[in-house]
Amino acid sequence: MDVEKLEVYKKAFALSILVYKTTRSWNEYWVRDQMMRSVTSVCANLCEMAGSKTEKEKHHKATIALCEAKETQFWIKFAHETGMLPNQTDFINDIDVISKMLWNYRNAIIRKPPSAVSGQLSGDSL
Repeated sequence: MDVEKLEVYKKAFALSILVYKTTRSWNEYWVRDQMMRSVTSVCANLCEMAGSKTEKEKHHKATIALCEAKETQFWIKFAHETGMLPNQTDFINDIDVISKMLWNYRNAIIRKPPSAVSGQLSGDSL
């Protein structure tokens, strides 16, 4: 599976770049670093998921990617509330879409036979 073709990966990677460009000049390094770690971990775990051999491994990596997306939501809201990120709308909208895609995919791994999940990966559902 070529993970870079997945819609969820494309969206998460684009958000990673946006977060990097937005936060690279912040003086609050610890907030920037935490936000970068969580948002890039979404992509990293999707890459690991693509290399998984079993559905259980795929489910585990998809769950971690989802948890990292939820952490990213927290850091975006924190940065907004502390004045570091005045306009959070695009960030929140993007991470919400990514989280929903990951949630649906993770649940699809459990409910469907492996061939159905693999077929879902090539579509726009992710």
